[in-house]
Amino acid sequence: VGCNIIASERYDSLRRVMSRYNGDVNGYFICDRGRFGYEFVNDEKRIRKVEIQSVKKNTTEYIDNENLYISFSNAFSTDKKVIGIGSPRASLESNYALLSLVGKDNFYSGISKKEQVLTKTLLDYLQKSGIQTPSLKQIEKADAILILGEDLVNTAPMMALAVREASRNLGKDMAKKLGIPIWNADPVIQVTQDFKSPVFIATPFKDSLDELAESTFRGTYDDIANLGFAIASSLNDEAPTVKLKNNEHLILAEKIASTLKKAKNPLVISGINCSNENI
Repeated sequence: VGCNIIASERYDSLRRVMSRYNGDVNGYFICDRGRFGYEFVNDEKRIRKVEIQSVKKNTTEYIDNENLYISFSNAFSTDKKVIGIGSPRASLESNYALLSLVGKDNFYSGISKKEQVLTKTLLDYLQKSGIQTPSLKQIEKADAILILGEDLVNTAPMMALAVREASRNLGKDMAKKLGIPIWNADPVIQVTQDFKSPVFIATPFKDSLDELAESTFRGTYDDIANLGFAIASSLNDEAPTVKLKNNEHLILAEKIASTLKKAKNPLVISGINCSNENI
């Protein structure tokens, strides 16, 4: 989610990651994965030099910079076809350079076709729908949240933390009405523990954020998609109509739609990690 960090090295290895303040993104905070999940950078098995692997000979040859141009020239001779395999973990510039080198028809992005289709669908939606994508700080201000098919704790821990903070907004309002300043943590916690902003979670499995939820929904990804369509239909007459066979699901869809409609800062969180285009 773009958390700002400071990376520190010692004796040519990465030894520490600290948060760098950014008021619009992560404030002073980063998650445990961001702080402690860096050891792969120092892994001895990391590819640090250009390799040429021969499938026929079952050998790996390391190429130094002086011989790199010669090897590339031979590889790109007219009688040979070279493909380039990019990666979503590489920079945009690196992927573009590789694509330019081998040509569009010979470039593979490093992600599955299904994920690529979902990413393009998401990109088209973000560019054409006019819907705003909120920052972490804006998520914290939401007063009603629907999480549709996403396991935030595993895919975006900082966003999960922002949802936890948002769930306290109703309690914070109660504290303000009682004249308790928000910075006075202990009294605020005492007052707010029984008052939470509505959070609805629809996922196939038990979720770590369930403890915040006013209601949870467990079902297949198709069930979750149909619940989402039912909520949309209840909010907007122009949305596709979906008839839910289960009466409990219909009641839940209407409850969620009503809550989102009444909220001042409603928020729906979804994504492509569920690999379901309908969601």
